[in-house]
Amino acid sequence: MFPPESMDAMGVDRLEEWISNYGSDVPDDDGTKYEITPVLTRPDAEEVIRKISVDRDNFYGLNAAGYAGMVHYDDVPLNGERSDLTARFNIKRISSEELTLEFVDIHVM
Repeated sequence: MFPPESMDAMGVDRLEEWISNYGSDVPDDDGTKYEITPVLTRPDAEEVIRKISVDRDNFYGLNAAGYAGMVHYDDVPLNGERSDLTARFNIKRISSEELTLEFVDIHVM
């Protein structure tokens, strides 16, 4: 899911830190920590999933031979509630029949 380190310094540990700090590299002043809430555990899971934007028409500079589009996941659930955090992913081609999500960033909208 993560590009090689030479392309992006955000790895699993840094991503976890940014999520726990609500999309920032520094903790909240009050020390609150956040955790992802699995979408399927939410009563509004279908609505949240429907809101995930998949753009397979605009590549924004990505090579169409290696990518199949982008995903914007708004309202990432944290601590049981929807948040204003957005996660972005590239849809990366692994082979002619396989795709994976490649993490781009997470930020507050």
